[in-house]
Amino acid sequence: MKSHIWACVAVSAATVATGVVACQTTNSEQRPAQSPAATSAVPAGAAPRATAPAKSELALEDEVLATFFEDDIPRASGGYTYSYGGKTKNQILHGDTPGNPATFGAFFDDDYSGVNISFGGQFIDLRPYRKTGSLTFWVKGGPAAQKFFVGLMDNQGNGIKAQSKVSADNYATVKEGEWQRCRIPLKAFTDDGLYWDESQKREIYAKMDWGKIQDFRISINRGDNKVEAGEKVVFYLDQIQLTKTAKGIPDPDAYWNAFSSKAPEQLVSDFTKGAEQWRAQHGQTADIQVAVGALPANAPAAVKGQALRVSFEPGDWSDAYVIPSPASGLPTDWSQHYGLRLWVFTDKPYQAFDLTLRDRDQELFVSKVGASRGWNQVLVPFRNFSKFQYWQPPEAKPNNQLDLGTVRWLGVKPGGDTPGAFYLADVQLSNLRELPAVKAPAELPAVFQGDLNKVLQPIADIYGVNVGLWAPDSVDPESLPFQKQLGLGVVRYPGGLRADEEDWQKTLKAKGSDVDTDEFLDHCQ
Repeated sequence: MKSHIWACVAVSAATVATGVVACQTTNSEQRPAQSPAATSAVPAGAAPRATAPAKSELALEDEVLATFFEDDIPRASGGYTYSYGGKTKNQILHGDTPGNPATFGAFFDDDYSGVNISFGGQFIDLRPYRKTGSLTFWVKGGPAAQKFFVGLMDNQGNGIKAQSKVSADNYATVKEGEWQRCRIPLKAFTDDGLYWDESQKREIYAKMDWGKIQDFRISINRGDNKVEAGEKVVFYLDQIQLTKTAKGIPDPDAYWNAFSSKAPEQLVSDFTKGAEQWRAQHGQTADIQVAVGALPANAPAAVKGQALRVSFEPGDWSDAYVIPSPASGLPTDWSQHYGLRLWVFTDKPYQAFDLTLRDRDQELFVSKVGASRGWNQVLVPFRNFSKFQYWQPPEAKPNNQLDLGTVRWLGVKPGGDTPGAFYLADVQLSNLRELPAVKAPAELPAVFQGDLNKVLQPIADIYGVNVGLWAPDSVDPESLPFQKQLGLGVVRYPGGLRADEEDWQKTLKAKGSDVDTDEFLDHCQ
């Protein structure tokens, strides 16, 4: 029996802003081919002169760390722009606004398209400002242009430029012809990035290097903006800046640090009532099923009721969910509690999943959870939940606040690359900040006797190292002299828990950045 506490991203509670944006009124990508620096030419259909936000509105209380665009791209550092996706273009548009002579136009083909502004030879170090800073910019939409993403990209070398992006329309309601200032806290950008691998023609996961930020990107998905056939999806931007602080943007961390409630624990579900209210849904390549039944064997005495069994086949997407209501027997007001406490059982070495919530306004929030083999008690603080950046329900009314006064959905989204099943039990609303320590078994005295001068059998050299599937540098020729110096007795592949779920043939066929069996054996030889 194990206890875990999960805490990571700052989000919100009842009417508390999470990754909140202040707006002031006035999935798959292709690797882009670099294009020349932005020009002053205006594409067909664009206004020859462009209005810009008034200079009197541009002042910021925060110190600016770096500027991707003011009246021009950052040419002093070798900055340039590039576009991808059909005939997508970007242009610098000059106008007649006093004190603000130019704006930046992005003219997208209605496809998976993007426009980048790069600092060129300069890196921006965001590590000191990840919790305090913001990305701020002004935005105006063209006809029917409302949904878009903004991303920050690093440059890790060797062709790796990882991007962390957010759905910017979650932070601003873009209106045609109307400028708005939008501010997104840097903490809204996760550490999990993706980069395009040209050899594999797909996106690869990589941790962001926040010390080497180089690009700003604005991008769209095909069909998200309902423009007329053949027309461009147009967004105008201005004053694209990174700031060291984010004054005026509510801080969910501060809210949760100060949160205080003496409300007793409240049962959400022990799965003895409303079992028939649980549903499952999935995409074209995934499968998922839910069933309520008896607790798996060897359940701790503290676990009450029955269990929800979630069995799944990995694929594009899947969800198990229930709609809290009087009919389901689940409470809907969660605003007086700090988080959820629940029990998880899995027979896998480790099972990952997301908990999902829809709040009063049908906005979707998620928190990563996981448990190791056996029974685990897990505490998931509400501050962990972040707004899902890549999709929101059509009926959602965005305000970027996790409004726990009315919870309209509780869901489970399985993770991992192999099929399986896991169980949830005894879900409670709780004000615990950490789980009570589990009592260790009683210590028993033990006496070992033997003759230290008599060797029965020598133990082989058992000291070695893992060659992780995910660590190709460990089999690079450059590493070999250093490994020889260690005198390793054992070299293990693919290392750790991954060995339990590794698809050897898939890795061999991919010939990607992961270490495959042939490469490992060559290294051993």
